[in-house]
This record gives sequence, C-alpha cells and structure tokens, in this order.
Amino acid sequence: MGAPDRRPAAWRLRYGRSELQLLIPEVNVAGFHHPRDLRPPSISGSGGASRSRTILAAALGAATPLDALIAGKRVSLLVSDATREEPRAPVLEAVAGLLRAAGEVRLAVAVGSHDPRSPATLLLASEVESLLRKAGVHISRTILSDPFRGPFEDQGVTSRGTPVRVNAEAVDADLFVVISDMKPHYFAGYSCPPKFVFPGCASIEAIEANHALTLDPASRTGRHPWHPDPARRDNPLAEDYCEAFEIATAGRPAFALAFGSSGGEILWAEAGPLRDATARGILRVDEACGVVVDPSRHAVVSPGGYPNDVDLYIAQRALELTSAAFVEGGELLFLCACEGGIGPPHSLAAFWEPLLGDRRAAASHVPSPYRLYSHKSIRFARMILRLRAIHLHSTLPAADVRAAGLSPVADPQSVVDRWLREDPEAHILLFEGANKLSVTRR
Repeated sequence: MGAPDRRPAAWRLRYGRSELQLLIPEVNVAGFHHPRDLRPPSISGSGGASRSRTILAAALGAATPLDALIAGKRVSLLVSDATREEPRAPVLEAVAGLLRAAGEVRLAVAVGSHDPRSPATLLLASEVESLLRKAGVHISRTILSDPFRGPFEDQGVTSRGTPVRVNAEAVDADLFVVISDMKPHYFAGYSCPPKFVFPGCASIEAIEANHALTLDPASRTGRHPWHPDPARRDNPLAEDYCEAFEIATAGRPAFALAFGSSGGEILWAEAGPLRDATARGILRVDEACGVVVDPSRHAVVSPGGYPNDVDLYIAQRALELTSAAFVEGGELLFLCACEGGIGPPHSLAAFWEPLLGDRRAAASHVPSPYRLYSHKSIRFARMILRLRAIHLHSTLPAADVRAAGLSPVADPQSVVDRWLREDPEAHILLFEGANKLSVTRR
C-alpha cells in the first residue's frame, strides 16, 4: 500500500454573511457533518424555490383541510424573530391561501427573551407583514411580544410552579397557527411549535421560571414529552413549556406548519394539528440532524453563518449541540463572526461577566434563585475548563476574547496547520450548520 494522500482538500464553512475555506487533507478529516437533505429524489432536479414550494404544498395538502376551521375566525399567526435563520417567504406564501378566509389575523412575533425592538426584528416584522398583505391576508395587528412590558395575561401556573403569564394580544384568538423551523435544542429538546406560545410570548418572569429547569441533567437535546419514542420523553423543561402551552391555548385549536431548512431551502415539512405535526417533525429532525461520532481531540464548528453567529450568546448553542464530539483536553476551532458583539446588553451580566472572573467558580455556582441566562455562563465555563483551548475566529476585540478564557485567532487555517504539524495523523471533525445538529458519541 502506498503512503496516504496528504494533498490538502478545500472544505467550505459558513462564517457571518459569507464563507471561509479550510485546507485539510481528506485523510485527516474524521467527518464533515451538516444537516441531511431529506428531499425526495423526484424533486431534486428542480430549482430551489420550486423544490421548497413543492414540499410545503405536499405537507399542507396532506393535512386536515383548514378552510372551514379558519373561516371567519380570529387567528393568531406566530412566527420566529430575526435570530432564527429560515426561508420565510415560501412558507408565508404557502399559508397565505389558508389565512385569507380568516375574519382577523394577528401577526405575533415570538421573541422569547430576545430584544423585540432590535433593528433586525423590526425589519423582519415589517417584511413579514408586507408579504402577507401582498398575498391578500388582512393583518389587523402586528405584535412584537415584549417579555418585559407585555401586556400580559395571567393564566395560572404549571404543575412545576411556572407562572403562565403570556402576551394578552397574542393569545386573544379563536385559533393559533404556528410557523416553526424545527431543529435540535440543547436543553429544550427541540425548537418546535409549542415554544412559540410559551416561552415565545411569555413574560420574563415566566421564562426565567421555566429556564430554571435548564441545569437539570434530564433537560437535554433529543428528548421531548411528545416524542413518538416513549423512551425519549423525559425532559423536565420541555414538559413544563408544553404544559404551559396547553394552559395558554385553553383547548382552542392550534395548527402548525413545521419544517426543516438549510441554506435557504426547505428540506422537509409537516402540517396539521400542532401536537401531531410536532411529533412527526421530531422524527424528521432526528433523521436530518442526528450525528453519531467517535469523539476527537480536534474539531471545527461553524454555527451556520448569520444570523446563527450574530453574537456569542446565540452561537453558543452550536457548541452545546456538538459538545459530545470533544474529548477532555482537546482543542476546538470556533468560526463565529459575532457582528452583533458578545450578546444582547441585558444578557451580559449573567452570561458573560461570570466568565471574566474565576471560571471554576462560574462553572460550579448555580444561583438561587435561578437568574436568567446564568445557565449559559455555567455551561460555557465548564466547556472552557475541560478543553485545552477554544480558538475563536471572530470580529470581537482580541482582549475581550482572552479575558473570557478563549483564544482569539485571526487566521483559522493556522490553527489547523499547527494541529497537523503536531500530529500528522490527527483526525479532525468538521461541523457546518452546527446550530441544527444533535451530536452523540458512538
């Protein structure tokens, strides 16, 4: 047998609003992982927009007809905020035909704990409303769910004591329609339709109470009370928000158009009664996003470009979702542009500042009562401590990066080249679109 081919091959990963290229010999790449394309071969040859429309139309066509259900009713249409990357135009066009029969449609942007007045979210709300109006849907009101100001409606508490305090305007409806780009979530199990009502439209106190369950070891990716597999239904945080969803909707009909996407295209879609569509969507997410690996000492992680790497606060989920791939004492190259900085100003005291001091204390201290965003600093500190280095390629000031125990790097190729000099047999794992992956160890 001849010597292994050490000629470098080009691997492209998204970074910010563009891409960057790493040169690594194929023999040194232990895997290049990204969300799988589940589209049927019968539509693979058509254009991207056409493929997306075909998949969405098939999902809606297979669902229980909604015309009679929606006709004349007050509908609350819930969509994600600007921190989510998804192809909104074809999805909105697909549901517009159903919504035209409604007596009233309120557009609710489910912001959760994010900033409802960020320029990106304000622009998104305007664009979504404009697109729907052009499609003949009468939007009576656009609601940017503000977790701090409301207006709120108190609807009781869950069995775990979480207050179900939700935006009164968003839940003032006869019927709910949720548009949800589903993907793995590192503590909520899955990003999925019930989260749009709660915590998506909840008060900050309600969100904080639910997120206090984040550090329960059972609150993790791949587990959800509506999972079709009974062995994967244990997730305290997800159980809590699903119960809150049921309380907030109070038995009123809820419909979901759930889908998976990558690179601006729809890869699969499920539609129907919200719980049923969510359960089928969970199986699709498992199929498209589940990755099993042998852990490695070297890994490269790209969250998937903007807006998934708009700041460290958002991008951290990509590290959590791939963390099973990193061995103790390994090194990680994190490609995260951070054009929006470290994170929203209101998150920094709990998310970032603990990393600037004693990180061992930050990793072990769980505030009581729980403080929103503190789970992120705890998890980040634990990851920093168990790895030899997290090399961050970003636009953040190098001094800020070092202060948190991370290693700033201007040239990501230089990190890979050093790995290969130190160990010519190194096996490097590459993760592209990591915010939509769920990695487990073989």
